[in-house]
Amino acid sequence: GLIWWDSEIYMFPFFLYTDPAKARNLLLYRYLGLEGARRKAQVYGYKGAMYPWVTIAGDECSGDWEYGMLEQHVGSAVSHAVRRYLETTGDDEFLWAYGAEMVAEVARFWASRVTWSERRDQYVINYVTGPDEYAVGVNNNCYTNFMAKASLEYAAAVLRRMATEAPDRWAALRDRLGIEAAEPDHWGDIAAALFIPFNAKLGIHEQDDSFLD
Repeated sequence: GLIWWDSEIYMFPFFLYTDPAKARNLLLYRYLGLEGARRKAQVYGYKGAMYPWVTIAGDECSGDWEYGMLEQHVGSAVSHAVRRYLETTGDDEFLWAYGAEMVAEVARFWASRVTWSERRDQYVINYVTGPDEYAVGVNNNCYTNFMAKASLEYAAAVLRRMATEAPDRWAALRDRLGIEAAEPDHWGDIAAALFIPFNAKLGIHEQDDSFLD
């Protein structure tokens, strides 16, 4: 009965392309777990929603700090699934009613999670465990940073579209979540300046800052 990030990345696409109604239900499950994700973010001092590494009813069920605390890419997988669902089905009603809130809260988490590096002159995400669960507590896991960047960009785009195409729904969401006018632009700025590990000499993206060492 446990749900992991694998659900959105590996299982969700199968249902999306064979039974979209079931895919929608998988996303509704994540919406119903949004309060648990918010509670987890608050526990660790972040904003928005920090989706659990493993859960049953929305709250973190892992007692392993190196996974439950440090595998922070789960929310990005949820945003990715929302994006793929919308691109495939065009179900704007789902986006306005549920999806926009999820992607906005994931973006808020990343905006509070990144750190500005004076040395790199970019934002970084230090001390995480990416999908390679044997590389624990690394800096700038490439997958995590890529997905955070995509989540921030998508959330900004969704809220701008919502403000134009569903202004009443946008106003209600904005007021309920206390979204400030500058937040979507700030998300875009973070995404544009987020460091992505790349080794120019070898021409490859490094898994994290220290992987090749």
